[in-house]
Amino acid sequence: MYAICGSLSDVYKVFDGLRVTNVVSWSILIARYQDHGNDEKAEVGSTLGNALVDMDATCSGLEDAYMMFDNLFLKDIVSWNTMIGGYVDNGCNLELWRKRA
Repeated sequence: MYAICGSLSDVYKVFDGLRVTNVVSWSILIARYQDHGNDEKAEVGSTLGNALVDMDATCSGLEDAYMMFDNLFLKDIVSWNTMIGGYVDNGCNLELWRKRA
């Protein structure tokens, strides 16, 4: 609602006050920044999303990494390379990923 009215500072205050953030809340925040022409701040969100995909692939496993990747608002070349690298690092055949898509 705050974003529709153009108040990104209020959007961020609400986001910052959340006890738990997840892919949905991050995606909404990033999307609102992009909607209002703040691509630089949205790119920070993309960078964080890519880092979370990498962390999940390294620590939690490919299921969590794929879920994070699948929910990224913006998938750039770094996102794709991170996910592919996660499959390779975990010794998985990329054919498994192709079957999911």
